[in-house]
Amino acid sequence: MNNNKDFPSLSLIIVTRNVERTLPELLRTMSIQTYPKSKTEIVIVDGRSTDKTLDIIKQSKLNIRVVQGKYPNDPEACKGEGLSLAKGEIVGLIDSDNYFPHKNWLSKMILPLMENKELVGSYTWRFAYKKSDKALNRYFSLIGSADPIGLYLGKADKLSYISDKWIGFGKVVKNTKAYFIVQFDKDHFPTLGSNGFFARRKFLIRGKVGPEKFFHIDVPFDILKYNLNNYAVVKDVIIHDTSIGSLIAYVRKRANYMRLHYQERARDRRYFVFDIRRKHDIFRLILFIFFTITFIQPLYVSLKGYIRVRDSAWFLHPLFCFLITVSYAYAVLAKSLK
Repeated sequence: MNNNKDFPSLSLIIVTRNVERTLPELLRTMSIQTYPKSKTEIVIVDGRSTDKTLDIIKQSKLNIRVVQGKYPNDPEACKGEGLSLAKGEIVGLIDSDNYFPHKNWLSKMILPLMENKELVGSYTWRFAYKKSDKALNRYFSLIGSADPIGLYLGKADKLSYISDKWIGFGKVVKNTKAYFIVQFDKDHFPTLGSNGFFARRKFLIRGKVGPEKFFHIDVPFDILKYNLNNYAVVKDVIIHDTSIGSLIAYVRKRANYMRLHYQERARDRRYFVFDIRRKHDIFRLILFIFFTITFIQPLYVSLKGYIRVRDSAWFLHPLFCFLITVSYAYAVLAKSLK
């Protein structure tokens, strides 16, 4: 990897819309990467930003191509547009509130794909945890998920800080110092595809990648039928600055996200975090609701996590689970009544 010709070409796809708060730090952490700049292109699909987002992009010295998305209210469709424009052998789906934790991060994420030609893609095993971060960001990092539904259904793609053992979906077929190689199937498939997800473009485009059909989890799920099911889970982190203020504001954001992608676009979806056709999912959802309304199990998780990592942010878990349950239930009932 000492010669630039050893590295595959790389396209980083970012969707933006009024992200002046996070974009400068994302671009800064991109600019210091040791991955060859000559092998890297950045495709930004903007959703008609009205703040300083476009000015920030213009000031950057990175190789950035900016297009105005045709679906400004649908970030997933914008990702599909970005994929259609990407030219790299490897594509990376980077959220606008992601930061790279160190200068060798891109190289470390791509290395497994260089060493194992059968791999579809790679992603990190955890979110970065920083004691100085906002409480909500610390909580999401510690628990390993921004949505407890996926966590309790066992489908979260990130691991919590409660344990260093592999407890994720999928079968580990290889364990190296730098990464796991994990094999998934249609009944054991995590919510991968965002927050620093990389994949071979030639594999990814075999799924339903048109903007109207694109969803970051669904496309990797589509290509399982071609036996494209091996991924590297890299033993590194990505910084996810998802905090937008109060806990209530974030819960509202999640409820809106659920309404758009699990109700309004339900007919276009292929992968469901909760699949009503699966007894496992029905049982785990009922269990989650019981845990939530009794508070006992989420509090146990908080105590167990606090013993492992002494941070009071763990104790947001019972409240967050309860608020998510109430907001999702309200969204479902409102849709049914409508």
